[in-house]
Amino acid sequence: LALALERYGFFDLLREKGFDDFLISFDTASSTRHVFRLHSGERRPERLLIEVAACIRPLYPPDGEECRVLRVEWLLMQDPSSAFSLEQPPLPGQDYPGLGLFRWFGELLRLVAMRLECDGLSNQPQHYHNGHLYGKVMTFFHPEDEGLLRALDRDLLTRDRLTLAEATRAVDQGRVIDEATGEPIRWEMRAQVLPITLRLSPYFIADSYRSQVIAAQETRRFRVVDDPCSIA
Repeated sequence: LALALERYGFFDLLREKGFDDFLISFDTASSTRHVFRLHSGERRPERLLIEVAACIRPLYPPDGEECRVLRVEWLLMQDPSSAFSLEQPPLPGQDYPGLGLFRWFGELLRLVAMRLECDGLSNQPQHYHNGHLYGKVMTFFHPEDEGLLRALDRDLLTRDRLTLAEATRAVDQGRVIDEATGEPIRWEMRAQVLPITLRLSPYFIADSYRSQVIAAQETRRFRVVDDPCSIA
């Protein structure tokens, strides 16, 4: 793995950020869920750059064959040498600013999934901002969840012109209200998928899936309140 990270140029990207002396470790205590960690210099929490927990799981598209996906259950990519600022405030769940290298590491994960003969790469975003960022290359498995994400993007980012940091904090704090119910939305971890093989990709481009996404998006409306305790 160290050889692959070197040859694919990922270590060079980290060196450009001032890191070196890379230490790779694994936790394989579970036979079905393995953890990969990458430290710089020392194996201490404040030197941790990347931590990813992954497993292989089945996925069952409606009216389709059973598929295998490499599911990323947890992904941490952080720059412990950097500090937050007014221009880059912390996002929910962050102890340090991000590395800014998900585009490249995500491609490595896709190659791992291909090597393991999986039909797709999957994750379960913990927060709205994760779902938004991963949504640039991945799609929620259930069309209702994809429609929800698009409705949030439309109302918070496009209409209200919130920054992603402001929007995800509002969701996390319970200040984003579903206008149909008057209740705050609670972000739930649901599967997002990047199809790799033709066993899985037809499900996401089918008219039935796309029409359900549009319907879910058009029926959801959200607004942001200053204080969740003031909700009538």
